Amino acid sequence: MHTVNEIKAEFLRLDKLLGINTSDIEIVFSKRTVKRHGSCQCVRNTDGKWRPVKVMIADFLRSDDAAFWETVRHEYAHAAATIVTGKNCGHNAVWKNICATCVTILAAVILASVFKILIGGKNERKKHKN
Repeated sequence: MHTVNEIKAEFLRLDKLLGINTSDIEIVFSKRTVKRHGSCQCVRNTDGKWRPVKVMIADFLRSDDAAFWETVRHEYAHAAATIVTGKNCGHNAVWKNICATCVTILAAVILASVFKILIGGKNERKKHKN
């Protein structure tokens, strides 16, 4: 079963990649949510700009790893788009661009890790042959 702390850790990891801060967003699981997988709730500041205040993830997703992480990252993209633009973006081009950026960065991080393991493995084999 996934936890709020795991979501916070993923948000922090994505924050570092995008250069933003989502640490003040409340993250909760909802047992009442049975149709939607998640939501990102935003409020308007006195200056007219929107800011995300709460991300809610459906409790039933805690046991479905793939759907859980897809939903967490989906809602993160909503929060990030709102932070970047000061607007409630929905699924507009800004939101889609943030999604694409996150996917590209995460893929690059994974590939770099795999490459490092492969190269490291070859270097280790060479050391043992001598």
